[in-house]
Amino acid sequence: MPKGDAFETSLKALEKAVEKLDNGGIALEEALRLFEEGRRHAKICASKLSQVERKIQVLLENEKGEPLLQDFEAEATEPDDQADEAEGGSDDFPA
Repeated sequence: MPKGDAFETSLKALEKAVEKLDNGGIALEEALRLFEEGRRHAKICASKLSQVERKIQVLLENEKGEPLLQDFEAEATEPDDQADEAEGGSDDFPA
């Protein structure tokens, strides 16, 4: 299996294992085997996602060409929310 396909292959195998477990009607030994297989594929997926996240962090650079580390969630936060957090409060609750 080519390295680039590891995530997709493991994700599909994980989805199949979960589907079989969800459908029920399988023997306990088969359920245990599927669970173990699913855990193995979940670890592969998590590892590949971590590798991609590190690569993205390296690819992000500031204007000086230095690596810029930023959380993915930080981009989804609205500017007003960030200002409130920086001030240590929010308009919703009195200080």
